[in-house]
Amino acid sequence: MGSKLRVAAIQLDCAPAPVTARLERAAGLITQAAEAGARLAVMPELFNTGYEYHPRNYALAEPIDGQTVTWMQAQAARHGLHLAGTLILLDGPDIYNAAVLAAPDGRLWRYAKHYVPFWERAYFRGGDAITVADTDLGRLGMLICWDQYHPDLWADYAGQVDAVLVMSCPGDVGTSDLHFPDGLRAKFLDLVGPPPPMPDADESSPTEETPEHPAAAWIGVPVIESSATGRIRTRLPLIETFFPGSPLEGRASQAADMIMECGFPPATQIANGQGAVLARGSAIGDAIVLAEIDILDAAPTPPTAEPVFPIAAEMYQLSDEIVPAMMVPLYREGARRQWGTHMAPD
Repeated sequence: MGSKLRVAAIQLDCAPAPVTARLERAAGLITQAAEAGARLAVMPELFNTGYEYHPRNYALAEPIDGQTVTWMQAQAARHGLHLAGTLILLDGPDIYNAAVLAAPDGRLWRYAKHYVPFWERAYFRGGDAITVADTDLGRLGMLICWDQYHPDLWADYAGQVDAVLVMSCPGDVGTSDLHFPDGLRAKFLDLVGPPPPMPDADESSPTEETPEHPAAAWIGVPVIESSATGRIRTRLPLIETFFPGSPLEGRASQAADMIMECGFPPATQIANGQGAVLARGSAIGDAIVLAEIDILDAAPTPPTAEPVFPIAAEMYQLSDEIVPAMMVPLYREGARRQWGTHMAPD
């Protein structure tokens, strides 16, 4: 028969602010969600700090018993709900972008972002395992932003979970603006060139209408995604390496002070196990999105083939391998400068 579960996806503006201030904002939204009957609330990626590429990120790393996770446990207990969100987590000799799920009784589960793309790798490393949280609400899987576009992770969760929580901050970098100190305004694509072509559709696939959330339809369980909103304004580490041969080559000397700015798609959403989006947020502002999902008695077994995403192989290689490899020395240097020479041992 299964059961019904009222859930909330909480969206927060991405602008960086002191942790205390951002937690206060989040607390008000959690209260609204609880008062609306939510028993599970999901907050965005790096909800406690906001999102930017800056050396201060190393100092923002917290241990699992630090301010943010302690606050999450208190909120979960106060409102009698399960609460999820990600933070920059200091864990032994490394720093991770980690999702934490807190239960009302104080139990915790954590999941480290597996695919750390592009410039993020300058501030934290990737994890190496999925997490199935066996909660009182059901078995919950967790993914963080870019992870959700990797079929292998959905395949790992298939048949193991009753719902998947996705915590995102999906800046639309491909349409971003570049602001140079001398006043020039340019587009990111002027620097890196047009994106690689999308893979051709599989002509042998079924012709029925594509679900709104194909991954939810493939895995057969609800997906609750919380997203950051607003606009990212940030510098980009080592961006000067992209200038040679580009139309902007003459401004390479300004690269260190160049600001990238981009917005977000309206990514906060709650989808059911058939891939229909039950509720969706906007691309701006702090808000809660509510819906009732079905928790099945047994997790369904999806088709054998993994889900396919319309992302070119060249984009995966650039985001998962080429640019992160350039960032590893920055990560090692920054982590050791902030936390000691024992950090980032490999």
